[in-house]
Amino acid sequence: MVLGGTNATVLAMEKVPRRCCGLGLLVDVTEANDQVRLSPRQLRSANAQVVETMEQHTDVSGQVSTAAGQIAAAAGSLAALARNLEDTATTVGAGQR
Repeated sequence: MVLGGTNATVLAMEKVPRRCCGLGLLVDVTEANDQVRLSPRQLRSANAQVVETMEQHTDVSGQVSTAAGQIAAAAGSLAALARNLEDTATTVGAGQR
């Protein structure tokens, strides 16, 4: 039983590409190490971009809020003007009768 397991292990190892042993493995590990070193730098950059985007969003939200207030005030003024115009038209119309 042990011999059969050993033979299976040896056969499986022979099927593994030769690259995993030697210089190829060293190159792969070095490349992976370089990628891991870049990750914190990339993370800091991404965090800075998120913070900048959030600040811009806050600014735009304030501008939208201000614009909405101005639109509401203008709508109120238009409604008052419409009432005045209606009152004037009613008064003028009543005077002509």
